[in-house]
Amino acid sequence: MARLPHFWESVGFCPPDPHQEVEKFVLSEDMKLNLALIGSLPGGATKQVRVHWLLNMIKANVSNGKIKFNFTFLDQFIGLLRKNRLKPGFELMGNPSKIFNDFENDTQLRQFKALVSKLSSRYEKMFGYDYLSQWNFESWNEPDHKDFDDFNMTLAGFLNYYDACSQGLKENFGHRLKLGGPAERCLPIRQNSFCWSLLRHIADGRNYFTGRKNDTKLDFISIHEKGEDGNIDLIIEKERNFLDAIDKMYPQLKQIPIVNDECDPSKGWSHPYRWKADANYAAFVATITMKHVANYFAKRSKRFRYLSNDNAFLSYFPYQFEQRTILARFQMNNTKPRSVQFIKKPIYSALGLFDLLGDTLIFSKIIGNKNNLNVVATSEVNEDKMIYAILFAHQNKSSDIFETNLSLKIEMIFGKSGKTFQWRHYLVDNIHTNPYALWLEKGRPAFPSESLLQSLRSLEGPFVASDANLNVKFNGNIWTFNFTSTAPSVSLLLFCSKSAHFNENVTEFRHHIISNSTVLFTWRPLNEKCVQTYELQYTKNLSIQFKRIKQNNIIFASYHHTSPHKSISGFYRVRGIDFWGRKGPFSNIIEVGVKFFLLPLR
Repeated sequence: MARLPHFWESVGFCPPDPHQEVEKFVLSEDMKLNLALIGSLPGGATKQVRVHWLLNMIKANVSNGKIKFNFTFLDQFIGLLRKNRLKPGFELMGNPSKIFNDFENDTQLRQFKALVSKLSSRYEKMFGYDYLSQWNFESWNEPDHKDFDDFNMTLAGFLNYYDACSQGLKENFGHRLKLGGPAERCLPIRQNSFCWSLLRHIADGRNYFTGRKNDTKLDFISIHEKGEDGNIDLIIEKERNFLDAIDKMYPQLKQIPIVNDECDPSKGWSHPYRWKADANYAAFVATITMKHVANYFAKRSKRFRYLSNDNAFLSYFPYQFEQRTILARFQMNNTKPRSVQFIKKPIYSALGLFDLLGDTLIFSKIIGNKNNLNVVATSEVNEDKMIYAILFAHQNKSSDIFETNLSLKIEMIFGKSGKTFQWRHYLVDNIHTNPYALWLEKGRPAFPSESLLQSLRSLEGPFVASDANLNVKFNGNIWTFNFTSTAPSVSLLLFCSKSAHFNENVTEFRHHIISNSTVLFTWRPLNEKCVQTYELQYTKNLSIQFKRIKQNNIIFASYHHTSPHKSISGFYRVRGIDFWGRKGPFSNIIEVGVKFFLLPLR
């Protein structure tokens, strides 16, 4: 058995031009809803959102040779992340009000170092060290692309800039905060590239500020290696080639782990493809993640820390489903005021299933022809409870839409436990969880009707394919389960023994008004993984009994409610129900009131 950290819990995006107005995008209502839904995925860990150009949210004013920084917009964004149980992948990327233009200039370099120092100490005071210490600070994204937003960044200036990032973080925190780089595709090897120049500087160079060797922080080496033309096996191959190159050229860096924080199946987030719209994309991402489990964590390797997918972008017309995003965004510009509707794509549900995995790998093996099938099995055991999870990813050989079936027989050998288990089979595929297919069938409407939006959401997933009791009475008890796996698909078998109590209450229950008749509810996911459903209740006024809104199960910690009475005004509360039907305490009651009328434009 080996430890399995949830190394996949990171997403990212790049705000569009103009980069000096990044706050208009990241603080927009659309992004707020996007982040609220990302933060509602299961799992107790704080998930990372890696964002470019964050420093451009800081505004600078120079008076009498002194710089005064205004952090208002960045404060708001960090607060938004924190509110949604998210943390920044904080790239020290950007140029506040374009005040810097030369990092070979000693004065400017020291001013930038002071900014990094001020930034880190500011957010410790605002949000606490426990939160700040979880952040992964990182250097300028993909410096070899030379996208410095009109900044003339020389190679020498870039190395000075990295030293300033390092010293700025060390000034108040020593080595306690994490900093990595170069955030770049580093193969093939080019000695004069920003990537390899930085690694050479860390290994053999002198820190600009101290003049000492080995005095610049590098807590992780971040690389960007993606799949090519549907070949995702290249990702692991290129990571391995990079590690081999590091070992050969700079063995003193061998103990520094790598991260692949743009670990996507292909380049170009906005390039529209049908496979990005349905379970194909979910199966691609799941397979990539599982291959990292097999190649690093199952072997107890310390060379790899985490991966991130660049898929927290906001999709746009006419490719609402077909871009590399977790959610399909519909900008309802035919209403006044304008509104936005999000549909959860299969990739969203697949990420949620990953978050139900445990923290310890257990032995699993596919016997026979794998046929593009991958599996990960985990356990989570304490004095009160046992949880076992088996996750499958069944990938098409290409990004075509055709489907293939595979009959599977699962044999699970239990140790002596005397436990009664409840189990669920959760499924994400193109048969049960494919809102994209319905949207195509209806003619790809730019502005789906309210009834169509409800139908699309009924297909979001995950689908509960089966559930039952399982009695385990003796050592070596073998449980057998037969099912047909359809490619593409991601599925999870989750086994839970009965704990002594189920009394965890829902917290951070919030609402986001979408329209007169639709409201999005989000809440903090329960730490309990064996949740049969969340029960959302409503009453028009507190003198009337609350009633359950949706009879079907709500698996994840969010729900779009559309009122059949065309009014969402009233009082709401939510609670969890576990696999045994035990009901937890209710959340706080929130009142929803509509303050505008949403009318079609004529």
